Amino acid sequence: YYHFLLLRCYGPIILVKEEPVINTSPKDFLGRTPYDECVDWIAERFDDVALRLPANRSNRLMGLATSVAAKAIKSRMLLYAASPLYNGNSMYADFKNPDGTSLINTTFDVNKWSRAKEACKEAIEAAEAVGHRLYMPADATAGDLPEPADPIQRALRFTLVDKASKEHIWIDARPEGFFSMQNKSRPWLIGHSWNGISPTLTMLDRFYSKNGLPIDQDPAFDYEKRFSPTVFDEDDINGEGQTQKMNIDREPRYYAWISFHNGYYECQGRYYEGSGHNAYEDSNFRGINNMKVLTQFMRNQACGVQQRSNNYSPTGFLNKKGVHPASNSGGGGHREYPWPVLRLGELYLNYAEACVESGDLDEAKVYINKIRERAGIPTLETAWGSIGVSLTEAKMRGIVRQERMIEMYMEHQNFWDMRRWLLAGEYFDATPEGNNIMTNDFEEFCTPTPLDGRVVAGGNSPNIPRNFASPRNYLMPIPYTEVQKNKNLVQNPGY
Repeated sequence: YYHFLLLRCYGPIILVKEEPVINTSPKDFLGRTPYDECVDWIAERFDDVALRLPANRSNRLMGLATSVAAKAIKSRMLLYAASPLYNGNSMYADFKNPDGTSLINTTFDVNKWSRAKEACKEAIEAAEAVGHRLYMPADATAGDLPEPADPIQRALRFTLVDKASKEHIWIDARPEGFFSMQNKSRPWLIGHSWNGISPTLTMLDRFYSKNGLPIDQDPAFDYEKRFSPTVFDEDDINGEGQTQKMNIDREPRYYAWISFHNGYYECQGRYYEGSGHNAYEDSNFRGINNMKVLTQFMRNQACGVQQRSNNYSPTGFLNKKGVHPASNSGGGGHREYPWPVLRLGELYLNYAEACVESGDLDEAKVYINKIRERAGIPTLETAWGSIGVSLTEAKMRGIVRQERMIEMYMEHQNFWDMRRWLLAGEYFDATPEGNNIMTNDFEEFCTPTPLDGRVVAGGNSPNIPRNFASPRNYLMPIPYTEVQKNKNLVQNPGY
């Protein structure tokens, strides 16, 4: 597994096949092994250990490795190996060891996708054979937590945080710590929750409309005016009062995982008298048994920046995914749960992507639709058929990638996916954008604002610099000290 993690960061690595001899001469230190050979050797290790590990673990031991986890990680690795970064990428033509050995094959091989497809299907079958399945509304049975009340949103919100989830294949059972994702995502309360993990406008645009279509392709969605002010209908379950058009008529995953202006956040908190504007004042509680709070992001509002220099949402949105609805700011802290390193939903999307790239479009549709149906949106055929679009291979490639960016939002996948798809240069070198959080005027708040420190109504926008140097940053740099110790260890290109 750690060989795989190194491979994911650095590309070709040194394979440690046996215990090193401590007095090895520096001239005999190992160099890097070509990428495809690394993949084959690590895959063999996963195959070997899968024969000797149990297929599942009891609750007390569920963080330990299983044969299903071994097969699943192997399939993820083979998916990466088949992707454009490592399959037919000419930018690594001169990436060689000191002896001239090429480290990354620049010739495209469709068989890599077929191999990934087979491995993904094997992992899915192994997982389902021992009872792993998608988390569904009937599974979210916590009677003391009635919000989210909508059954589809409820299932989506509890998928990650329910310890009893049958979707989790392999988990990380370590405690979260004080600056956890949960604490950094919940509405601000001094000393307790930091109000800071906020998706960008680009991330929010990825979520579909309620019709299961990209918002820029759904004729029923006013894409060009999506940032404009509007008002929720009186009976809308997702918010109240003024908001932006982009927050209306979106898919259930948007409402389950994103907090926006005048929307609801299912969490708890305690108001401290004299602490200033606070999301947890009595007037902000909503829902069944007051189990959710109203979130407002203009400057002087409860979730606004106010006069702080940190602990605020720079885009005017907050993340809700991975935050347990029982988490309580100032009254018990967050509700810990095991983080899913692997879940069945990812395997379905891994398999669907490999199916698309190997030409099996019908099978890809089956597994994408499993994810879409759980998400409460129409099937591919229904959604795209409604606007007369054919599901060609090129169209399906875009669909499976967008589906993955939505479903795996905030699950530590996008960082690697953008690299393996060779899209990081486009997305990670762009200035992030949000609403104008510096103002108390709603019209001005709704203005798309680059987060580069520029002067805006109310002050200066947050300055969040990004820089991605292509092609250098597609791989991580080998630490300088390691390259100095081992002259056979070549540095990654560009460093």
